[in-house]
Amino acid sequence: MSVLHVFSGNLKALMATRDDLSSNYKVSKASGIAPTTVRRAMNGEVAAQIDSVEEIAKSFRLRACDILDPDLIRRLEAKEPLRMGEHRLPVMPEADWKALSPRTRAFVEELCTQVLSGALQDADVAWLHDSMQRAAKPAPVQGGRIAPEHKEELEALSRQAEELHAQPQQRHSTAKR
Repeated sequence: MSVLHVFSGNLKALMATRDDLSSNYKVSKASGIAPTTVRRAMNGEVAAQIDSVEEIAKSFRLRACDILDPDLIRRLEAKEPLRMGEHRLPVMPEADWKALSPRTRAFVEELCTQVLSGALQDADVAWLHDSMQRAAKPAPVQGGRIAPEHKEELEALSRQAEELHAQPQQRHSTAKR
């Protein structure tokens, strides 16, 4: 079952159990997401952006990872705790997210959408993880400039990121509709 169908099924089931969030309009008002987006996500027509998934989940007092859990409804019916384990820190602090360029934020949003829709292959995700780990290490700076021995590696990572960004778009543009 794809993430798209899990989210759709969980959203329908949650809406059926809550009078205050029983319609697209009510979920839209509570989450701040457009009613059309809520309807299309509920019908499994499109993969919602990660921000939309988070806001919809918050309106049900859940986290995005909870609403994307295939066993969510069973766990709710069994009254199992949803927030098991240690609290996980956000992947990126809010200040760092705001410091990113609009182009980089759009790239990250696109990657999150691709992951949620299941369009990325395991190899793509593994490559992305490895690249992010390497990019997360601060490059030594000498006199306000990146050290020459690290400049080439950063440029190669940048080219690979651009290639990865272009691949999902190529997949979609060649797909039959």
